[in-house]
Amino acid sequence: MFYFSPLTLELCTCVCWSVKMSFPTNQVSRFLCSFQDEDRAKLDINFVTGVHSVVSEQDTFKYQEQLPSLPVPALEDTIKRYIRSIKPIQTDPDAFARSEKAALDFLNSSCAEKLQRALEQRAEQCVAENRGFPHTHWLEEWWENLAYLSSRDPLAINLNCFGTLFSGISIDYGPQVDAEALALTRAAAVIYGTMQFRNALISNQLGPESLDRRGNIPLCMAQFNRVFSSVREPGVEMDKITQYDIDSDPAVPPHVAVWCQGRWYTMPLVRGDQRSAPQAGVGNDSALAVFKAYFQSLSAVRADANARHERDGDDLPVAVLTSAERTFWSKARTQLQNSNAVAAASLRAVESAAFHVIFSSARYVFYVLLSVVGTAMS
Repeated sequence: MFYFSPLTLELCTCVCWSVKMSFPTNQVSRFLCSFQDEDRAKLDINFVTGVHSVVSEQDTFKYQEQLPSLPVPALEDTIKRYIRSIKPIQTDPDAFARSEKAALDFLNSSCAEKLQRALEQRAEQCVAENRGFPHTHWLEEWWENLAYLSSRDPLAINLNCFGTLFSGISIDYGPQVDAEALALTRAAAVIYGTMQFRNALISNQLGPESLDRRGNIPLCMAQFNRVFSSVREPGVEMDKITQYDIDSDPAVPPHVAVWCQGRWYTMPLVRGDQRSAPQAGVGNDSALAVFKAYFQSLSAVRADANARHERDGDDLPVAVLTSAERTFWSKARTQLQNSNAVAAASLRAVESAAFHVIFSSARYVFYVLLSVVGTAMS
């Protein structure tokens, strides 16, 4: 999820995950002005198309089969780590002594030996079955279901990840370039870069990660399959991850969900390599044509949202329900789905999007939010 604000006035370099596209300031100004006069100087954008490839081979899942299964720690090591972990929070010496004794008594008990053996047998079974994620090791399924999906806390702030692209720096781009146009330009740039990253991932051309950059210490890439078109659906007791088929129907283009003025819009995206996509229907197959198509679509969304907001006022803030406690949101979501066919289709369109783009008119909302969180934690 990406947030954009009219205060986003800096567009020298956009970095979307690890796909980099350089947009020098003077070229951005020229691009924006070109919509007012197509005969003016053409935009010369330097698209740097590299992806996060710490290993030179372009084979995303090359090392998956070679990854060792997570081992079960020795019981003695587990007890030592437990004792070490509670010491900073048990400042009362007597309380710590009692906890340490209880841990050491458990270490020497038959119950500990039986439980340790059960963990080792589960680990052996996972290796033997070789079912893949999330069953590749003894802890994986438990961690996902119990520590993650079973949490009933609101996702916002607690668990959600998102990216913000904003700046408090004011840069004078000239009288023909306003802040809103720059926010739209940055959004188009991020969508372009994100889709280029997506193409590298689903075409298995994203280089696998490795701590030593040579593939001798590879990292698991399984979670990359959930980066796009996936949603955490709320449940009454436990949520579930739903992965929508990516590019399952060549006739249906992928889409992004755009939020603006309290309203959701779906915007079709160009499938495949963004540098050469003749199916885009944008005049030619150049990267600049795709970029312009995104900019024009976002401009239309922004204009429609502003007009509806001025005419009808604020829309029902249905999205705020997603920030509630998970069981509450699960029940509300079921009611929303069952209310009518339009609501169900709209919900699916938002949840199945490749990713979300949020246009916010709030000024310095993140600075205020961080200040409040920091005060609450102090």
